[in-house]
Amino acid sequence: MTTQSVQCAKCGTAIDEPPDMSADARKPCSKCGSTVRQFNAHVTETLHFHDSVSYKAKHPGTEKPYVEGFAGDDLHRKSGK
Repeated sequence: MTTQSVQCAKCGTAIDEPPDMSADARKPCSKCGSTVRQFNAHVTETLHFHDSVSYKAKHPGTEKPYVEGFAGDDLHRKSGK
């Protein structure tokens, strides 16, 4: 989500005008008379993180692990599940 605001750069008063208005078309600030503006954009987004870990424990000289495990999320790429 993105929100934009315009305010007077000298006194900080909120100005009700579009951010893309040309400098020539601006009306002076009602508080201080300045036409210099400060433009603010606030962007918010939600991210979800997933993690996983797998492990195997083997005795030296053996091929077969004596402990195996997996914990966490697992994504199947084709199905998206």
